[in-house]
Formats: sequence, structure tokens, C-alpha cells
Amino acid sequence: MDVVFITESQYQKLTNAPEDSKFRVVFAWITMICFWSTLFIRFLFIEVTRTDENLLRFTEASPDGFEALLCLALYTLGFLAFILFVIFGFTERFFLERRMIDRIKWTDLAIFCSWIYVPWLIENIYNNRMILFFTSCVIAGLFLNQKRFVLIGFHAPIKKVLLFFCVIFAFGLIQVLQFIGVELNSYLGIDQYSDRENSIKNSYQMDTDATMNSFSSATSTSSNAALTFLAVCLLAPIAEEILFRGYLQTLLTHYTGRVLSVILTAFLFSLYHVDVASFFPLFFTGIIFGVFREAFKSVWAASALHMFMNTLFSLYF
Repeated sequence: MDVVFITESQYQKLTNAPEDSKFRVVFAWITMICFWSTLFIRFLFIEVTRTDENLLRFTEASPDGFEALLCLALYTLGFLAFILFVIFGFTERFFLERRMIDRIKWTDLAIFCSWIYVPWLIENIYNNRMILFFTSCVIAGLFLNQKRFVLIGFHAPIKKVLLFFCVIFAFGLIQVLQFIGVELNSYLGIDQYSDRENSIKNSYQMDTDATMNSFSSATSTSSNAALTFLAVCLLAPIAEEILFRGYLQTLLTHYTGRVLSVILTAFLFSLYHVDVASFFPLFFTGIIFGVFREAFKSVWAASALHMFMNTLFSLYF
């Protein structure tokens, strides 16, 4: 790691916050609260039905009435808070993004969530492949931590050969844990139908069918399939690991210790997917990702396992 020497006056400028930074912190927190609220509020849209096998099936419906108004209010509040966050950023010369810190704090998570809020909002409104959101997570994670990569584990794992074999072993372990998750669902009477997994499968299937049925559309449909593959297998793993194992797990470790932070982060990771049928498999998978983050002291280690797993699942689909 390169050592950067600065003068005492430069250090003071990077540690003493301008008055406008206090307002930016407030707006960052409001934006972050709106971000997580718009995520978890989707559980209100879930409809529960009984299958022919008398299992509970959870499907996500479009919001209407009060639910739609609540979403609109959260979207609007978050967007206005983000606009003010940016405006005050110009007045304080984006001090919060440049300041020197010795560890990640909740305010840093709020700042990160603020910069990814609008892409998240756009993807939710237009129901796209989340490429814009995942890309914004990667860019924001790299840009905001360019002088403090080590604080969120943004450095390459030292034992790369060991990592390779651990990824192979962990993938097999995840299959066992996901099987256990499926059995837990059966025990609790939960149907395995998943809107999220079906949307991914259908995205690949529609691209493949369109390509086979029309030669003229081969280029565009191949591009769509490539974008889906890029989002699921490359961008999503890195983006989600930055958010969960980079920021959240690092923060929770400081307050709860390593073991509990891995469990809590895995729990939030599973909720984030808003997929009741896949809750247990995602929870167990999140624990393995968290263990990788702690064992190798690197977000990239967890990202490598995440990418490997998503790629194989995509090829299987």
C-alpha cells in the first residue's frame, strides 16, 4: 500500500467538517432510510395462496391503493433528500467523500446508500435488469473508498491458491446447506415457487427462444442475454458484497463481534432479495459469504465465491 504524506494543515482540512456537512449527513440518513424502506416494503405486496399440495405459495403483486401511495411518498422523499444531499455537497466541496477516517461508520453507509439511491429508484420504477443499480454500487464503492480500501476489505486476498480450493469446497457446502433450506421449507409448508428465480430463468429463456425463432433478432437478443449474464454473474456479486460484506458486516462487527455480524448480515442479505421461498437457502449462503469475508479479510474473496456460484447457476438455468 502506498503511503501518502500530508501536511498538518491539509490534515485539519480533511478532518474538520464544514457546517454544511451536518445538513448533508441528515439528508444522507433520510435517503438511506428511504432506500431500505422501499426495499423491505415490498414484503407488503406479497400475496399468500394455497397450492394443490396445500403448501403456502408467496408471490409478489403490484402495489395499489394505500400501498402505491406509500411507495410514491417514499420514492419522492428519498429523491428530494438526495437532491439536497448533492446541492449541499457542492457548497462543502464534497467534504464527506474526501474526509480521512480510521474506520467505517454508519454515516459512511448512509453516504454510500445516497449515491446508489437514484439508480435503485429508476430500476424499481422501470423493472429493469438492475444493471444500473449494480453498476452504481461498484462505482460508488470504489470511488468513496479509493483512499481507504482496507477499511471495508477492498484488497486482494493474500492466499489466492488457497482461495481457489476454498471456493470449490464452499460451493459444494452451499449446495448441502441449500438442500437443508429446501427441506426446512417443506417442513414449514412453504412452496418452492420463487418469483425472483423465475424472472431470471424467463429472461434467459425469452432471449434464447427469440434468437432461435428469428435470425434478424439474433443480435439484439444475444445482447440482452449477455446483459442479463453480466448483471447476474459479475456486477451483482461485486455490488452485493460491497454493500453487505463490505459496509454492513464491517459495521456490525465493530458493535456485535464477528460471529453475530456474519449472522445478522446474512439475515439482511436474505431479506434484501424479498424471496420467501428462498429465505433459508439465501441465509445459509450469506453465512458462507460472511465467513469468507472474515477468513480472507477481503470483500474480493466473498465476491469470487459469489460470482462462481451465480455463474454456475446461470449456466444451469
